[in-house]
Amino acid sequence: DRVIFVSPKEIAERESTSGPLSADPALSEALRFIKAETGSGINAGDVAANAHVGRRALELRFREKLGKSILEAITGERIEIAKRLLTQTELSVAEISDKAGFPSEQRLFAAFSKVCGTTPSKYRKARRLLN
Repeated sequence: DRVIFVSPKEIAERESTSGPLSADPALSEALRFIKAETGSGINAGDVAANAHVGRRALELRFREKLGKSILEAITGERIEIAKRLLTQTELSVAEISDKAGFPSEQRLFAAFSKVCGTTPSKYRKARRLLN
């Protein structure tokens, strides 16, 4: 009857999801890196360096293939982590902000509200009512 936080790094990936995420190897590597390292506070420069591509070139690939920026992809992954933690743990919003890789609680609130149309606390409350 206790909640145990599992880092995204500790979750085993199924083989069906471990293949290339894109036909573009650099883009696939960038997306894998974002998924694996989002909670550690990465930025667009870190993603480009890991993919061994210039930041501007990678940014253009993201826009062309995915219709979003590297930062939008990072923020989207951070929000997904925050959603899971909001619904599956009793962690405070400040703790969730840190674990999801947001630089501050205020940044979590701003991004979450923009993407989800509600605050993290209201999201948590609404999901609890559904369960």
